[in-house]
Parts: sequence; C-alpha cells; structure tokens
Amino acid sequence: MFTSGRKKHYGYYFHDLGERPLVYLDEFNLDRVNNNADQVFKNNLSAAKDEFLKLDRMYQNALQNRLLSGIWRFIEVLHKGLDANKKMSIISGAMLLGEQSFRKRRIYLYLQNAIHPINSSYQSLGITANEQSLYFRGGKSFRLLAKKINSDFFKLAHKELEARLTPSAIQQTRAYYYSILEELYEQRNLETHGTGQINLRAHVKLMETMPHIIYRYKWIIYANAKSYPSMTLPDIIQKIQQEVERNYGEYAAS
Repeated sequence: MFTSGRKKHYGYYFHDLGERPLVYLDEFNLDRVNNNADQVFKNNLSAAKDEFLKLDRMYQNALQNRLLSGIWRFIEVLHKGLDANKKMSIISGAMLLGEQSFRKRRIYLYLQNAIHPINSSYQSLGITANEQSLYFRGGKSFRLLAKKINSDFFKLAHKELEARLTPSAIQQTRAYYYSILEELYEQRNLETHGTGQINLRAHVKLMETMPHIIYRYKWIIYANAKSYPSMTLPDIIQKIQQEVERNYGEYAAS
C-alpha cells in the first residue's frame, strides 16, 4: 500500500523525538480505564470482594442500558440501611477527601495538553521549541512557564492550579456534588415511580457526570479494601462515612 520510504515515515508526527509519544493516554483517563473491579480484586483477598463485584455488575448493566434508576440502585444497595440524604451526604463528602489532589491533577493535565505540539505551536505560545518539548512531557512545575507564556487563559488556569481550596470553596464543592446526586435521585423517582417520562437534558447531564463521581468513589472503596482486607463492604462504607463526618460533618443544605 505504501512505498518503503513513505512507510518508514508514516505516523512520524504522532511521536515526539524524545521519550513520550505525542498520542498517549493521560494519567486521569488511564485511571478510568483501569477502574475495572474484576481486575482490581483479581489478587485481592478482601472480605468485601464478592459483594462488591456483584454490585458492580449491576452498575455496569445500568451504564450499558443508560438507566439512571440502575445507577441509583447501585448507590442504594451499596449503602443499605441508610436514607437517601445520608447516602448523598457520604458520597458528596467522600469526593472532598481527595478533591485537592484530584483538582490539581486535572488542571495540570489540562495545562499539559494546552501546550501539546499538536494543539499549539511554540511560536503562538511565545516560548521556544525546547521549552514546549520539555514542559509538555510532564513532571515539571509550570510556575516559570506561566510567567512568560502568551496566554491569559493559561495564566488563570495556572493560578487555580496553585491555589488551595478555602473552607468556602470546599462547602461549595460539596454542595455541587450533593446537587448532582439529588438530581439523580429525583430523576430516578420520576423514572421508577412517576409516569416513566424523564427530563432528557437531565438524563444526558447525569449520564455524563455520575460515572465520574462513581469512578472516584469506587477508588476510595478499592483503597480501603486493599488496606483492610478483613473488612466487609458494609464495614468499608461505615469507615468512609466516619472519615467524611470527622473531616466535614454531615451535609447541611444552606
């Protein structure tokens, strides 16, 4: 199909001359790919393993069939014995446990992608080719780059990267997560107990946002299952609840 010369250079621009390919799966999306319960528990003797895998299959089926009621059912059974408000309080609070590092990682990856040679030329950024190559590979602070780059948006995003969450920001962030869960609960009630009709816009929004929240919550469960293999799934949920309430208290609507 190709001449030998063309074949040799085919795809050249998809590879950096350095260590990392220009087309790659970033750390965040790699975590999402690796968020496979069967794989995570493969060599794990956790007492929570069998029960969680059973629930995860329920969750995967809900995702496949785009059923908000199925996603809520997963949350419901995972936190059996607790009312809806308590469930939402625990999950919204659990998001805060790693919110600072999660946010910093997301912004860092965004900035890294913004200066990717495929997305921006070094001339348009006002930096040298060597600087672009050095910084987009990752592992370096963007502090010096933010001072010289020709992008106000990059500078503002970098400011967010350097900022720490204030108590007010933490409260607002939890309120946001809680509102998403509350909307899921409302749509589930409409889907299950109402006319069977759903709000299409809400459905699209929740099918995009809820997997991100569940994916992060599952990693918290995985970490506890690994650290405390004798804990059952209810024990792990109780431990997460205690950690959330110790650090952030129960959610209180403002």
